[in-house]
Amino acid sequence: MAITKKGIAVAFDLPGDFLEANAQIEYDSLVLEVLEGEVSFTPCVRATVAPREITRAFSTCARFLGELCWYNQTKIDLRSCVTGGISPTNRVRRQWGREGVRISLRDFKQTVSDEAAHLGLAFYREAYATDSPFYRYISFFKVLEAALPLAEQRVAWMEAAVPKLSRSKVAIDYLRYRVQPLVLHQWLYEEGRNPLVHGGRKEGESKIDPNNFDDWQNMAWASGIVQELAENALVEVLEVKPARFIG
Repeated sequence: MAITKKGIAVAFDLPGDFLEANAQIEYDSLVLEVLEGEVSFTPCVRATVAPREITRAFSTCARFLGELCWYNQTKIDLRSCVTGGISPTNRVRRQWGREGVRISLRDFKQTVSDEAAHLGLAFYREAYATDSPFYRYISFFKVLEAALPLAEQRVAWMEAAVPKLSRSKVAIDYLRYRVQPLVLHQWLYEEGRNPLVHGGRKEGESKIDPNNFDDWQNMAWASGIVQELAENALVEVLEVKPARFIG
């Protein structure tokens, strides 16, 4: 007999936060079932679809988690994905047991449908999930690229946006002390984004070495600046509803 339905379950972890209770969420016209976490096991989100819709269902689960990360300003780390059966369960054992604040889904409603906004939130979620300043920097920069695909457009927007930054003033002063002269929007692009993406392969091109103290310090401070730019681009360019806890 042909299989008409197949389940997919995506395990995800949060840093000390739990979901308040199991919940059903309508997202991208699918019904997602969200299973709350435990002290020692991660929560998961799952869906049941036709077998040919499994890849779409994964994207829907991931998009939902992007919004959850943004609006709750919490790390969300996609840990594993399993498929099979009607209602598979996928809870990964946590390395350390955790207890913390519970996140409620009772009033959750999908607010994002635009593809570029979903892409921006996906890279925001990935940036939020890591403590590495190098990966945070490039992932937050990818948010800018999702919002502003053309390089010329992106550079012009960054030049106008930098003077309006509020939370990053200390980081900007730090970089101005270390890098002289500093044209910040150019430096973020030419000395941050390009070396991380291209690895300094071309002769004369800047390089970033994660083992180098100065590079590590610069990226640790600069990643916060790019984060604020990314958050502003999500709201101003991609028109994502502002997160409550930013600022």
